[in-house]
Amino acid sequence: MTSYPSTVLAAVLIWGLQISRSSPRTKQSARSICETTGISPSQAYEVLERLKEAASHLTKKPGRPASSIETSSQEDIISILTATRDFLMDAPGAVGGGPSRRTYHESFRQFVLDQMGDGKPGSRLGLEVVADTTGVPLGTLKDWISTRHDVHPDSSPSGQPPQDSQPEESSPKIPSLKFSDPTLATILSEFSRWKGGFTDFCQHLRDHHRVPHGNTHISSILEAAAMRTPKRRGVSSSPWSSGTFERFFPGAQWVGDGKHLVISWNSELLAFNLEAIIDPASDALVGVKITDTENEEAVLKAYEQAKLTTEKDPLALTLDNKDFNHTQKIKDTIEPAKLLPSTLASPTSKAPIEGAFGLFSQTAPPLLVAGDSARDTARSALELMVLLWAWGRNHKPRSRLGNRTPAQAYQEASPTAEEIAKAKEAILRLEQRQEAMRRTREAKADPVRRQLLLENLNALGIQNAETLATQLSTYSREAIVRGLAKFRTKKEQGTLPPNVIEGRYLGGIIRNFHARLEDERFAEILLDLRLRQKDISLAILTSQTEDLRRQSSPEELPERFVERALNVDSLLDYRFWKQRATESLVSLPVQMARSTYLQIVRQITRSFKTPRDRREELVASLSVSETVATG
Repeated sequence: MTSYPSTVLAAVLIWGLQISRSSPRTKQSARSICETTGISPSQAYEVLERLKEAASHLTKKPGRPASSIETSSQEDIISILTATRDFLMDAPGAVGGGPSRRTYHESFRQFVLDQMGDGKPGSRLGLEVVADTTGVPLGTLKDWISTRHDVHPDSSPSGQPPQDSQPEESSPKIPSLKFSDPTLATILSEFSRWKGGFTDFCQHLRDHHRVPHGNTHISSILEAAAMRTPKRRGVSSSPWSSGTFERFFPGAQWVGDGKHLVISWNSELLAFNLEAIIDPASDALVGVKITDTENEEAVLKAYEQAKLTTEKDPLALTLDNKDFNHTQKIKDTIEPAKLLPSTLASPTSKAPIEGAFGLFSQTAPPLLVAGDSARDTARSALELMVLLWAWGRNHKPRSRLGNRTPAQAYQEASPTAEEIAKAKEAILRLEQRQEAMRRTREAKADPVRRQLLLENLNALGIQNAETLATQLSTYSREAIVRGLAKFRTKKEQGTLPPNVIEGRYLGGIIRNFHARLEDERFAEILLDLRLRQKDISLAILTSQTEDLRRQSSPEELPERFVERALNVDSLLDYRFWKQRATESLVSLPVQMARSTYLQIVRQITRSFKTPRDRREELVASLSVSETVATG
């Protein structure tokens, strides 16, 4: 029987051979060392494991050991993940924003802190693990903890809130209202569960519930239902900067626009459109009308009332760029006044109407509410309210008008021939500029798409076909073809929504098809790029594998491959090196494979920087291969 010191010598020599990885390979091998010392390989490898185990206790890295991950249980992590999932499902909007910057509702902050209370799963995990599991940045989590009196980052946090903490903000309750419109029901129901910001809520409705309304309309609905009170900013004399809108004299230029209004009538929410026309020079709104929707008819009714109020036509009327605002019928009706579109993406081009709605009269309007249905009665009452409000507003003196009221300023205006000529010249310049912008947009539009749209819009009888064709020609040809086919089918089958504005509805269909086709193409390109990335990565990994095989002995390869697997970020790279490690371990002799496996497991369990699930998967894979190797 060989002496024990010789066995130790053989083990030390083999260990030294394994450690000298960076040095060029010599002709020495583990087998030749055993033959020289007269020791059997099984004895040498057995003592080698004992030496390594003893050496691990002799030297340790400076500083405290990495916390929590090695002592945390998988059950605790799964418990927090499940609780986080359930919380976010029950409280949509509690986490908002994007990857670069997220916002957290107070209820979610309290939820995360509660998970770290005494007896909770988070109390047995470190801060790093809790942060990674809940998706909250570590720095943010530490800030949350520092604001609580009973929790410290270095101590076990308590689940009880501090004594002076504010009660959690409760979600608004759905009022006892009736509504026949399913869109209103969706808005109120979703807002009663929402935990995030209002802008994110509006985007959530449009993306996930197909609610076709803007933020202002949604805000009006929630305000009418007493579920939200908008934050009022400082009041100013006008909502636009001084000098952004050119004023001439009363009656020179009118500006019109529509506004969504919602009224609760006998516990039923009803939505209407307030169409109004203002005279910027006198700050008086000269015509208002309550209609079901914002359309051509609403503009004509408001203009008719404005003419009754002022008893004369303006020189120009400015409306925004919606297709129904620039029909031939409107142009003919307001003749000889010029119909001017507002500047695209420039709210200041119709700033006066955005800032105020009103009507002036020498006497209050008739106090009359009439209608054959609840909706007709509500519309009549709402119009009366707006008229009374406008009547009072237009008889309030303004310092800008020399302490005269808007009504006085309009009625007393007597522009000179020079002022009228100057105003007409300025209006002509505006008209020419808008026409130049229109021609520029048409020139940039794809001629094939525009021609296809124009032919179909005219065939369908949709108003303002030329403008709409130019606007929609920016979308892909496939989206336009599919959108036209879908719209024509719905129109022929009679399945278009009632009172729909056809041009706007068609535009929505084309936009949805365009977004869907763009997403599908994105997925195809992404897949091609990922496959190409995989080919390039595999070529590089294969080359690195051959280099390791040339530089290492067979018994060294499993450890080399495992080391690579533990220190890569890419999932593809990790799985590649895991497979190479498994294959190389199976190819070793039985006794050598077992000792190498035990050595590698110790290496894996000490690699705290590697995610826990990867370490467990790697050990499981190697254990299977070791079982196969031992038969």
